[in-house]
Amino acid sequence: MHKNLLWVFFEKFGASFLSIVVFFVYAYLLSPYDMGVAITILSVTQFIAIGISTIFEDAIVQAKEVTARDINTAFSSAISISGLLILLVVVGFSVIPFAQESYNMPMLVAFASFEILLTSFSVTYVALLRKEGKFKTLAFRVVVGRVGGALCGLLAVLNGLGAWAIVAQSVLGMLFQTIILVYSVRSVPSFSFHLSSFKRFMKFGVPLTLKRITWDVLVRSSPIIAGLTLGTSAAGHVGFAWRVVDLFRSAIFSGLMSYLLPHYSKLSQDKSKLSSEFLGTTALIAFFVSPIFMGLLITAPVIVTTIFESKWYPAIPLIQLYSVFAIVSCWRAPEHIALTSCGNTKVLLREKTVTSIVLIFALYHLGQYGLWIFGCLYLANFLVLFPIGSKAIKESLGIEVWLQILPCIKYAAPSFAMVMSLFTIQYYVPQDSLLNTLAAQISLGIIVFSSLAFLFYRKKLQSWKKGIK
Repeated sequence: MHKNLLWVFFEKFGASFLSIVVFFVYAYLLSPYDMGVAITILSVTQFIAIGISTIFEDAIVQAKEVTARDINTAFSSAISISGLLILLVVVGFSVIPFAQESYNMPMLVAFASFEILLTSFSVTYVALLRKEGKFKTLAFRVVVGRVGGALCGLLAVLNGLGAWAIVAQSVLGMLFQTIILVYSVRSVPSFSFHLSSFKRFMKFGVPLTLKRITWDVLVRSSPIIAGLTLGTSAAGHVGFAWRVVDLFRSAIFSGLMSYLLPHYSKLSQDKSKLSSEFLGTTALIAFFVSPIFMGLLITAPVIVTTIFESKWYPAIPLIQLYSVFAIVSCWRAPEHIALTSCGNTKVLLREKTVTSIVLIFALYHLGQYGLWIFGCLYLANFLVLFPIGSKAIKESLGIEVWLQILPCIKYAAPSFAMVMSLFTIQYYVPQDSLLNTLAAQISLGIIVFSSLAFLFYRKKLQSWKKGIK
């Protein structure tokens, strides 16, 4: 482990904490309709931004050597591609009769699309800083950018701007991040293009991007499908439920990806060491991540009802289903990172693409039966892909499937015990105050988990502590 890991998690969890606070304020002040409009637009623009950044950023990080010609090509290609896609997005939303009666959609979408351009401009900066291990700069940039964007968004929502406030928070936050990057590096790549570099980026980045965006297509199309089948307010409920869970999940997943991809890439030639790191990381995630989402699974009804009363109550079952999915997906995060570090970007590409397409059609046809369908189909996605991914890890690293599962069961045991105790005790907690109920659940959960961790995992905790130091 390295001190850079602490900066990575400061960046991811600091940003997520800010996002959670701001998002809860939005959810409290805005209606599900306004949230649905903003989430639908940002689902499209941020999906495109992520796709562009994945093609070039991870390709630069994973490459053994990167020349100035490569950097210039990545910079100019990302900018050019983003400009074309922005035009398509604005035109697309202009012709679709979506919330046109409430908002000037072409203007709102054009403003939201500015985040695509800013992300493309930042791709090479972020990749080089990750490659050089300058995670402190990246952490500072993200946290300060999120704070600036959050303040602007809150001012907008207090002035009654509705969906504009959520879009402004996202776009202006990215603008502040870009300014900090340029100031830190103090150089701008040349706008030049070299076909050989571009082909190399495409060869590595496109399969990786397709594998990632097949999942993102499913996630970001969910509120859109909910809006089409159940109404715009349902899009807000789906977006709200996923946001509550994914603010934690994405912080963990992207934090691991930022740190472990360069680390795993250095070990990619030594399969025994990489296998050991894979199992160790899986155990660490199972131990520390499981109680977060299992706790959310139990406390979601009380948290949502206490803060928002009845406005977001329909999202509670979906939050619980998403929490289960978040647990198992985080357990398998090392799988994606290990395969990428070995250059196996095409592994699972076909399966993930087909599964996502099937699930999108299933959401469209079954979504009318209720929001819980969305959570169930996410879990179905994991169950279909898990055996295929496990087989790929076995072929790449030589780790048997049962050995991949064992750390999850062994080190998530305190969390399972915590959940069982909370299920049992919640019937004996006085229901006169939701706040008292929440405090009792959290206190008991901490006591049960900490006691079991101290009794049965003391040596492993000491080992992890030494590793972190």
